Amino acid sequence: MGITMAHTSLKVENLEESKRFYIDILGLEHIEDTANEKYYFSLIKAGEGVIELLESRTSLYEKKATGPIDHIAFWVDDLTKCLEKLKAFEIKFLLKEPIEALGSSIFFVEGPSGERVELMEKL
Repeated sequence: MGITMAHTSLKVENLEESKRFYIDILGLEHIEDTANEKYYFSLIKAGEGVIELLESRTSLYEKKATGPIDHIAFWVDDLTKCLEKLKAFEIKFLLKEPIEALGSSIFFVEGPSGERVELMEKL
């Protein structure tokens, strides 16, 4: 099973302020902005990695009890096979079925410390 880092997602209070910090001040590269009914997103290239900035559209900024990191995401070659493997280890699934978002099929599981892990397959 091939797996590579996709991105780390940070919940931010103000997307534009965060973009200024990461792009204008730190000098990282802006990839793209998008939105859905719940969040505004901005993808920022950091060397070989990607940071996803997330601003809520529906409520006030909500910090996770463990900090502002919302989830860590990985690209997988075959999402179906990956999920079959995880079922065998009784990993907690956070969705009933994969969803399509931003040209990918995505699914969330829970890590051993309660962290959210996103698995992504390019469509």
